[in-house]
Amino acid sequence: MTYQMRNHSRTRALLLLLALPLMGACGDDGGPVGPSGQVLDVGVQPSAAVLVADDTMHFSALAHLSDGSQQTVSVTWSASGGTIDASGFYTAPHSAGTYEVIATHNGTGVMDTAVVTVSAPGVTVVGVNVTPSTVDLQGGSNQAFTATATLSDNSTAGVNVTWTASGGTITSSGFYTAPLTGGTYEIVGLHTASGAADTSIVNVTAVAPGTFPQQYSLTRPLLQNNPGALLVGEDWQGITSVMGRGFHVGSGVQEAADKPVPNGPSGARRAELVQDQFFVQTPRLWYTDGSDGMTNNYWDTRHSRSFPAVNRAWFRALYRFSPDFNARVSGAYNGNPAHKIFYVGSAHRLIQVANTNDWRVMSDPESDNWGGSTSLLPGSPSHGGIWLEAEADGSAGNEVWGSSEWFEVIALQERVSATHYRVRVWLRQVTRNGALLSQPQIVIRDNGDPAKYGFERTGMTNDPGAVAGHIQLFDNRNGWLPSGEAIWAQLGPYEVIDASVIPDPYGLASDML
Repeated sequence: MTYQMRNHSRTRALLLLLALPLMGACGDDGGPVGPSGQVLDVGVQPSAAVLVADDTMHFSALAHLSDGSQQTVSVTWSASGGTIDASGFYTAPHSAGTYEVIATHNGTGVMDTAVVTVSAPGVTVVGVNVTPSTVDLQGGSNQAFTATATLSDNSTAGVNVTWTASGGTITSSGFYTAPLTGGTYEIVGLHTASGAADTSIVNVTAVAPGTFPQQYSLTRPLLQNNPGALLVGEDWQGITSVMGRGFHVGSGVQEAADKPVPNGPSGARRAELVQDQFFVQTPRLWYTDGSDGMTNNYWDTRHSRSFPAVNRAWFRALYRFSPDFNARVSGAYNGNPAHKIFYVGSAHRLIQVANTNDWRVMSDPESDNWGGSTSLLPGSPSHGGIWLEAEADGSAGNEVWGSSEWFEVIALQERVSATHYRVRVWLRQVTRNGALLSQPQIVIRDNGDPAKYGFERTGMTNDPGAVAGHIQLFDNRNGWLPSGEAIWAQLGPYEVIDASVIPDPYGLASDML
């Protein structure tokens, strides 16, 4: 989630419609993830708005697909008055009147229009109304709240408020996560300048205890019955804090669990233990604009652990991303934007989000050239390691970090010989539409290929040695966020398994060979 701190005298309206999870193309657990339907039409949300002159509002476009599902899509935005940027962020003109905000789908040309009514300058806020006024939620689930202002000329308008919650957490844009503990909680939206406020009631149904999925437990029989198989891992159960568990800020060694989050929720820490609907509790990591430090990549939050080096190792890590997670950086940063979310073994940068738009599987280490030549494995899609693209309409890449669902990255790294190294990687979805899938499903790329990649390097002149004994997750974000922003990602259970002890823990050992 983006947190923006703006000190403007005029009222700001920011409505982020993030409560609509992107829907997969199939309605049951056996379906692939990704857009299999064609775009039939698009709808601008909100469809109408009333703003004060010079106020702002965020618009989004929701597509209806031929398979009956809905997805947010990228469109070309235009406005008959005021300005709107490529992300849908609209600024009303100074003059009162009625204006149109138009979204044009790039692939099909279908359009939709929202009507914006702009009130005259000088109008003030006299009241606030929060919606929904009451809602029933399951523990750990989400709800988007919005605020509407009553103005001194008796009109209404979207308005930016300060959100607080008596239980659970709520972001600055009104995206609420219910606690796992049942009860009745209050959500308050306060317009700071006028003092006007309103309260919504949330009734939370508790999540039953002991629901942690055993397939991700580090004490499951597969690992218990094979001593030495687990090289390192965490399932985050039975702990009360992430302090001292390998989380640090930047490239230094400073503990992340006691560092506050600039521009984040009150009381948040750069690494913190949060409740989760599916995994009971997991760490949440925050990334910042560097306002709390600019040396040693202080805007990063990282997790790293060491383990005995082996020649063949399986890696699995689960992730859940804030809806706006990508690799964007401040305009002041002149390097290559990238967010390496998975460093493992000798093939560093195994998975990274790069240039804000695509996920890449890296085929080389960052340094120490191995020599030799790289080729695809026989069953690997030939996408060159550009694994997921997020800039395309209805893209699977955008779905991964925009849906608030859980995904898992699985990798197998093998030192076959001193001159032969092999890597295979898979991306699978773990949850969908508020439910844990009975079996994880491979994500499908926009062109229909599965999101997997396998390559090998042969004829190496420099032996990389055994799979290096370390794992770094969310490592080395290149560049700080724009001023006033903070984004987060949750790190779920992860594990590193010696493949010589358990050759095929996930049923993938024969894939791409």
